[in-house]
Amino acid sequence: MTSRPKYLSHSAYSQFLRCGLQYKYERIDKVPAPPAWYFIGGRAVHLATERMDAAGTWPYAADQLKEFWEAAFDQELNTVTITGTIEVSSLLRPGRTGAHHPPGTSRSLGLR
Repeated sequence: MTSRPKYLSHSAYSQFLRCGLQYKYERIDKVPAPPAWYFIGGRAVHLATERMDAAGTWPYAADQLKEFWEAAFDQELNTVTITGTIEVSSLLRPGRTGAHHPPGTSRSLGLR
């Protein structure tokens, strides 16, 4: 049995009031939450630009930029799917979490 926390922050208390089960999973059981798609995309942008800088062959043609982006995005996506923290379908579903998925995601994932 886990011990009770000595105090609750405002965000923890608000989360508990909003959904006690979510509070339990996140703060007591420490179940990892899947990353939001924008974190995956953000890491991919940084990875692509690092690789472009390392290659040092500026300026790049549009097809070269596309290759850098797709390779970096696929690598980041594989990282989170291999570790089991996210399912690809969750990036594409409609609703709050999937309505604003990155442009071209379905094409990059070969789901078109």
